[in-house]
Amino acid sequence: MHQKFNSGVSVLLRGGAAGVLAFAMLFGLSGTGPASLTGTAVATAPTVIPQGFLLTEAEARAPQSDESLYEEGWAVSDGIGQPLQVSPCDKVDFGIGWERTSMRTITHFNSAPGFSSEQLVLHRTVGAAQRALKLLRADLRQCSESKYSVKALRAGDEAIWVQGPQWGGRRDTVSIYAAIVRRGKAVMIYALDEGNYQPGLGLLTKPAKKMAAKVCGIRGICD
Repeated sequence: MHQKFNSGVSVLLRGGAAGVLAFAMLFGLSGTGPASLTGTAVATAPTVIPQGFLLTEAEARAPQSDESLYEEGWAVSDGIGQPLQVSPCDKVDFGIGWERTSMRTITHFNSAPGFSSEQLVLHRTVGAAQRALKLLRADLRQCSESKYSVKALRAGDEAIWVQGPQWGGRRDTVSIYAAIVRRGKAVMIYALDEGNYQPGLGLLTKPAKKMAAKVCGIRGICD
């Protein structure tokens, strides 16, 4: 089904009712960002994410059988004002949104509930991308009471590995694992919940490093 949120952010949701509920609880895609960060910004952006560019995009956009829709689904959003998939302090902050030129978020969710996600954000300048990651690091430090674990990761130009609680519906939490990488003007996030994460398999670091190399194929991102 195709659903349009209040701010004009268009999201493709495919999945059963349980999956949609799980996704909404975990990520709260309410589209509450400023209108200036949505359609207009995307239309005039000098650099955009090509269609089909993300690693999970082909699978996310592929038709699913009626049987599988009861158990799992995908959400694909080009909303430029969406929060980052790692959301420390349970905070939704669009303060740096004007420095973004394009953004795509893909989430796979199931009725467990469980999720995995891929997110790519392109910025106007390298400095803007650096500030985005710096602000995220600051939020992770501020939320030390939430027991986030942050470690350096060798990928791209700079990267971190994050483990900690993500707020869900009704103030419930679920533990998430994420690889967050900056390469040039791009910031990418790969995240899994505790049910889907398996240590030692590179389920997050491998795709993060692959995208860190692939994103340089977009003109101007790594120049």
